[in-house]
Amino acid sequence: MFELKKIQEFPLKKCKNFGYTFSVIFVLMTLYFFFQNNILFFYFFSISTFFFLLTYYLPTYLKLLAFYWEKFGILLGKIFSPIVLVLVYIVTILPINLILRILTIDLLKRRINSKTKSYWIERLDEKIDFRNQF
Repeated sequence: MFELKKIQEFPLKKCKNFGYTFSVIFVLMTLYFFFQNNILFFYFFSISTFFFLLTYYLPTYLKLLAFYWEKFGILLGKIFSPIVLVLVYIVTILPINLILRILTIDLLKRRINSKTKSYWIERLDEKIDFRNQF
């Protein structure tokens, strides 16, 4: 009942985007199989034409497919986003951190030195007048 109401309220623009996208995907598959001299190109061309005509004349018939396709995309996003983020962390941040630790480089200057009298950093530039900022 609740799903049916969401499907009925699904925007028509998203249905059209879904239909045109799949039409283009099947046209590309048609071209691939056409240049491979495979008989499957006729079937993909038929499917592409069907999606295009259905999208152009009766886009409301695509509400069910477009709704569940969007749900499938959200599910894939929930699965693959953490995996991609972990891979990015492992490939970029972790090696840089290991290199900085091995070379004992302190980028934030957090290391305490007992010989230093003050950690105050003197400004080399002149004072800034905040009244005339722009």
